[in-house]
Amino acid sequence: MEELIIFLKEKDIKIALNTGYNAKIAHLLLDKMNWKQGVHYDTLITADDVSNGRPYPDMILMAMDKLKIDDTSKVLKAGDSIIDIEEGKNAQCGITVAVTTGAHTR
Repeated sequence: MEELIIFLKEKDIKIALNTGYNAKIAHLLLDKMNWKQGVHYDTLITADDVSNGRPYPDMILMAMDKLKIDDTSKVLKAGDSIIDIEEGKNAQCGITVAVTTGAHTR
């Protein structure tokens, strides 16, 4: 995953991370992986940042605003849970991808 993210960043593709965890836990996880803002991702949106969590599209929309992206069809949402996929669909992302090695299987 880290190689893919660095490849995308080199192609000037913006990376936003969003999580249902609070900011404290999200930063603990990112620190454990040694992922740095500006290197591995451009912005982080957590459950602390929005009033409505998943499956509402609020975290995606906030990330788009921070990254100055106004066309949801240019957004790819990848997630490992059903609620992640619902979030991507509710945000009308151009592509929504289910990762089957996380919370759920195929």
